[in-house]
Amino acid sequence: MDKSYPKIKKNWLILSWVIVIPLYFGLSGLIVEILKLFISPDNKELLTMVGQIVVYAIMLIILIPACSRILKESFKKNNKFKNFWKGFGLFSAFKFGSAILMAILLMIAGEVNTSAIVPDNQATINTLLDSIPLFTWLFAVVLAPIIEEMVFRGVIFQTFRRFGGVFAVVISAILFAFIHVMGEIGTVSPIMFVIHLIPYLGMAIPLSWIYEKYKDITVCMMVHMSSNLIALLFQTFMGNLI
Repeated sequence: MDKSYPKIKKNWLILSWVIVIPLYFGLSGLIVEILKLFISPDNKELLTMVGQIVVYAIMLIILIPACSRILKESFKKNNKFKNFWKGFGLFSAFKFGSAILMAILLMIAGEVNTSAIVPDNQATINTLLDSIPLFTWLFAVVLAPIIEEMVFRGVIFQTFRRFGGVFAVVISAILFAFIHVMGEIGTVSPIMFVIHLIPYLGMAIPLSWIYEKYKDITVCMMVHMSSNLIALLFQTFMGNLI
């Protein structure tokens, strides 16, 4: 691994792959099933909220010590806000470009209805925003960006960085996109599944590149938080107008 990157200790890296990554890629559903023993399955909003809190609490218990060196070195970095604006500019360009590409591919595929345009992950956020707005804001703007950056730019990126920066950027970006649309497997066509990957790749590629360039995970967190904040503000104040 590049010596300029603070290493995650081997034991914490293994623990992250054994517990955190499986939680992110599906085992969280098992926790929800356990919670159904204590919370009425009919109260879906409460079940979702408590389930996510439990899952994120477990992941934070492992991720914070696992990424302690990365976080410590990142907080020491200078030019944080300058790098943020540069990173956010690149991120915005990628996100805008991916939105245009997705729209073009949807038209080529002949899909113009709302259900095709909006990935299931975004549709879920929209539903939660209506039912439990305070939790949704906290989850989307604060918790998710912090945890996702430690998972994808921390654990996953660091794992594959030894094979080169480009390889680490590509793998972490693909996994980031996949986790956001994996719920659509079996419910949409393969073409639509690939199309729905595009906006998340448009987020993950620049975020991974930002980390590769500045070696500062806090800048990635700031960019990610800002993006989610803008998206929720747009959905809250403009959603009824479109």
